Amino acid sequence: MLRQAFSERPDCVLFDGTLVDYVPVAELEHALLGLAPLFAIVADVRARGTPPNLARLVRNALGID
Repeated sequence: MLRQAFSERPDCVLFDGTLVDYVPVAELEHALLGLAPLFAIVADVRARGTPPNLARLVRNALGID
């Protein structure tokens, strides 16, 4: 899965967090530590769920509520 994505030489690879368990740890570490392409694991890259209210989360974290 990752090998195919990287073989296409993209600038950026966004990887759905639900797929992490199906990729060997060594491959994930190599992708995360590599300088190119930019690689990120996104919890819900396919946008299947409702996104959190980021403004509220930030206000709560800063104690501005």
